[in-house]
Amino acid sequence: MDVKDSNGTALDEADSVQVIKDL
Repeated sequence: MDVKDSNGTALDEADSVQVIKDL
């Protein structure tokens, strides 16, 4: 799941952390 694709402009830092957790 790529959170950045959904909310890349909304939360950059939070999305990065979520992406790492997804991986």
